[in-house]
Amino acid sequence: MAKPRYEGYSYETPTKCVREKFGDTTVYAQNAKSLLTKATGFIAAYDFTLNPYRGCQYGCSYCYAAAFSPNPKMRQDWGKWVIYKENAAEILAKELETWYRKNPKQPPRIYMSSVTDPYQPLESKHQ
Repeated sequence: MAKPRYEGYSYETPTKCVREKFGDTTVYAQNAKSLLTKATGFIAAYDFTLNPYRGCQYGCSYCYAAAFSPNPKMRQDWGKWVIYKENAAEILAKELETWYRKNPKQPPRIYMSSVTDPYQPLESKHQ
Protein backbone atom coordinates (compact mmCIF):
# COMPACT_ATOMS: atom_id res chain seq x y z
CA MET A 1 0.00 0.00 0.00
CA ALA A 2 1.35 3.39 -0.98
CA LYS A 3 1.80 5.90 1.80
CA PRO A 4 -0.50 8.94 1.49
CA ARG A 5 1.28 12.13 0.46
CA TYR A 6 0.09 13.94 3.55
CA GLU A 7 1.71 12.33 6.57
CA GLY A 8 -0.75 11.49 9.30
CA TYR A 9 -3.78 11.76 7.07
CA SER A 10 -5.27 8.29 7.10
CA TYR A 11 -3.71 4.89 7.19
CA GLU A 12 -6.98 3.16 8.10
CA THR A 13 -8.70 4.51 5.00
CA PRO A 14 -5.86 4.81 2.51
CA THR A 15 -5.88 7.29 -0.31
CA LYS A 16 -4.41 6.64 -3.71
CA CYS A 17 -3.21 9.22 -6.17
CA VAL A 18 -5.35 8.70 -9.26
CA ARG A 19 -4.11 11.54 -11.35
CA GLU A 20 -0.98 13.44 -10.51
CA LYS A 21 -2.56 16.76 -11.49
CA PHE A 22 -5.91 18.15 -12.55
CA GLY A 23 -4.91 21.72 -13.29
CA ASP A 24 -2.89 22.68 -10.20
CA THR A 25 -4.69 20.16 -8.00
CA THR A 26 -3.55 16.68 -6.99
CA VAL A 27 -6.47 14.27 -7.10
CA TYR A 28 -6.79 11.29 -4.77
CA ALA A 29 -9.43 8.58 -4.53
CA GLN A 30 -10.67 6.93 -1.38
CA ASN A 31 -13.30 4.32 -0.59
CA ALA A 32 -15.76 5.84 1.84
CA LYS A 33 -17.24 3.91 4.74
CA SER A 34 -20.34 6.11 4.60
CA LEU A 35 -21.60 9.07 2.64
CA LEU A 36 -24.38 10.40 4.86
CA THR A 37 -23.39 12.05 8.13
CA LYS A 38 -25.95 12.90 10.81
CA ALA A 39 -26.58 16.65 10.66
CA THR A 40 -25.89 18.61 13.85
CA GLY A 41 -25.49 22.21 14.95
CA PHE A 42 -27.00 24.96 12.82
CA ILE A 43 -28.06 22.43 10.15
CA ALA A 44 -29.76 20.03 12.59
CA ALA A 45 -33.08 20.59 10.80
CA TYR A 46 -31.67 18.27 8.13
CA ASP A 47 -31.30 14.54 8.62
CA PHE A 48 -27.86 14.27 7.01
CA THR A 49 -25.03 16.10 5.32
CA LEU A 50 -23.41 14.72 2.19
CA ASN A 51 -19.96 15.79 1.04
CA PRO A 52 -18.93 14.12 -2.22
CA TYR A 53 -15.34 15.33 -1.82
CA ARG A 54 -12.78 16.18 0.83
CA GLY A 55 -10.86 19.29 -0.03
CA CYS A 56 -11.59 21.73 -2.83
CA GLN A 57 -9.94 22.76 -6.07
CA TYR A 58 -10.91 26.41 -5.71
CA GLY A 59 -8.94 27.12 -2.53
CA CYS A 60 -10.81 30.33 -1.71
CA SER A 61 -8.96 32.28 0.99
CA TYR A 62 -12.22 33.11 2.81
CA CYS A 63 -13.50 29.52 2.95
CA TYR A 64 -14.30 28.12 6.40
CA ALA A 65 -14.01 24.52 5.16
CA ALA A 66 -10.19 24.61 5.19
CA ALA A 67 -10.41 24.48 8.99
CA PHE A 68 -11.85 20.96 8.67
CA SER A 69 -8.76 19.64 6.88
CA PRO A 70 -7.46 16.41 8.42
CA ASN A 71 -4.12 17.89 9.46
CA PRO A 72 -2.13 21.17 9.41
CA LYS A 73 -0.23 20.35 6.20
CA MET A 74 -3.44 19.74 4.29
CA ARG A 75 -4.93 22.95 5.74
CA GLN A 76 -1.88 24.85 4.51
CA ASP A 77 -2.26 23.25 1.05
CA TRP A 78 -5.99 24.02 0.82
CA GLY A 79 -6.94 24.25 -2.85
CA LYS A 80 -4.09 22.01 -3.98
CA TRP A 81 -5.70 18.64 -3.20
CA VAL A 82 -9.04 16.89 -3.52
CA ILE A 83 -10.10 13.42 -2.43
CA TYR A 84 -13.12 12.01 -4.19
CA LYS A 85 -15.09 9.06 -2.89
CA GLU A 86 -14.69 6.28 -5.42
CA ASN A 87 -17.55 4.14 -4.14
CA ALA A 88 -19.99 7.01 -3.47
CA ALA A 89 -22.86 5.73 -5.63
CA GLU A 90 -22.85 2.26 -4.08
CA ILE A 91 -22.56 3.52 -0.50
CA LEU A 92 -25.32 6.12 -1.00
CA ALA A 93 -27.66 3.50 -2.48
CA LYS A 94 -27.15 1.26 0.59
CA GLU A 95 -27.63 4.13 3.03
CA LEU A 96 -30.81 5.31 1.31
CA GLU A 97 -32.15 1.75 1.25
CA THR A 98 -31.62 1.57 5.02
CA TRP A 99 -33.33 4.95 5.49
CA TYR A 100 -36.39 3.99 3.42
CA ARG A 101 -36.78 0.67 5.25
CA LYS A 102 -37.21 2.67 8.46
CA ASN A 103 -38.99 5.70 6.93
CA PRO A 104 -40.87 4.43 3.86
CA LYS A 105 -42.93 7.59 3.33
CA GLN A 106 -40.41 10.26 4.24
CA PRO A 107 -37.44 11.17 2.06
CA PRO A 108 -34.34 12.20 4.01
CA ARG A 109 -33.48 15.89 4.21
CA ILE A 110 -29.90 16.13 2.97
CA TYR A 111 -27.72 19.23 3.27
CA MET A 112 -25.34 19.00 0.32
CA SER A 113 -21.69 19.93 0.59
CA SER A 114 -21.38 21.50 4.01
CA VAL A 115 -17.55 21.51 3.81
CA THR A 116 -16.73 21.26 0.11
CA ASP A 117 -17.93 22.68 -3.19
CA PRO A 118 -20.18 20.14 -4.95
CA TYR A 119 -19.34 21.32 -8.48
CA GLN A 120 -15.59 21.18 -8.79
CA PRO A 121 -13.76 21.04 -12.12
CA LEU A 122 -12.82 17.39 -11.54
CA GLU A 123 -16.54 16.58 -11.65
CA SER A 124 -16.09 16.34 -15.42
CA LYS A 125 -13.91 13.26 -14.82
CA HIS A 126 -15.25 11.67 -11.61
CA GLN A 127 -19.03 11.87 -11.30
